[in-house]
Order: sequence, then structure tokens, then C-alpha cells
Amino acid sequence: MENKEIIIQKLLNVLFITFLILSLFSCATTKEVIDITTDTIGGLDDKFVRFIRKPGEKQVESEEKTSMKYGCNKRKAGEIFIEKIEIVPKRLKRGEEINQRLRYAACPGLNNKSLKGSINRIIRHNGKKVFEDFTKYDFKPGTWNIDVFILVPKESSVGRYEFINAINYGTRNITKINSFTVKA
Repeated sequence: MENKEIIIQKLLNVLFITFLILSLFSCATTKEVIDITTDTIGGLDDKFVRFIRKPGEKQVESEEKTSMKYGCNKRKAGEIFIEKIEIVPKRLKRGEEINQRLRYAACPGLNNKSLKGSINRIIRHNGKKVFEDFTKYDFKPGTWNIDVFILVPKESSVGRYEFINAINYGTRNITKINSFTVKA
């Protein structure tokens, strides 16, 4: 007999998938309401995760909740915290897309305004830059997801790729590195 915890986890996964499927068929805006992260899905198919996510930004926690969580009223105005950077899938074939999700939390800047900055995405393979995207961005108070989709060209080399995110605002720079693998 399987461990009770494994049975409960499987049951919860089935219920979650059933909820998602019913939600998708019940209203057109469900894709915008559900916040799917790889922590939430526990092994759910990567293609389904990419289907649910859409490019762009979405607020996931209010400015008030974010301020309480990070103690924004006790800090200098305008601070950003990177909560998570995900790449889905971690392994893909040439010609497929990756979804990169950046989740940040921002304490408001002076006069409760957003923080002007930029997001620089660089992909390297064997030390060589193969992709770069530079986006000016207004980091809004609260907690936000930013989803981008990047097509891996069919002529890409097989192997491990490094995905570098450089977030710049004011005089600050936050750099995070993830990786994914392109298979034949």
C-alpha cells in the first residue's frame, strides 16, 4: 500500500487539474485569474503551464500586502526584491518556446510612485551571447509577475544555456542566473 501522503498528494493533484480544466471552460478570463507557478503545480505538464500563462505583467499581491511583508514603511523609499525567476520548461527541443517568469516585489518610490529602471535578459551558450533583450520598465509598488516567451531557433545548438537577468533601477543592479537545456 502506498504511503498516505503520496495518495493525498495524488488526490490533490487530480482535484487541482480538474478545477483548472473546469475553470478554463467556464470563463474566458480564467487564464488571467489563475497564478500558476512551478511550486503550485507539482509536476503538471510544462506545455499546459505555458498555455495558461500569457506574456505581460500581472499583479499578484497588492501594494498594502507587499508593504507589510517587506516592511516598506521602515525602509528607504523605492526598494525591489526578486522573489522568483522561473524558466518553463527546463528541457526543450529546438524550435520550442521557453517561458521566463520574473516575480518582483517593490516598495513604493518617493511620493508612492513606481521606480524607473530596466530588465536586461541575456542567454548564453558555451560562454557566447546568443540572445539579448533590453526593456525599459516601471517597477510598480506591489508584487508582480512578468512573463516573457522566447522562441529557441530550430538551428540552436544542443546543450545547457545560461539565462541571465539584470534588473536595474536607480543606482542598483540585481543579477540572477538560471539555466535550461536544449535537446535534439
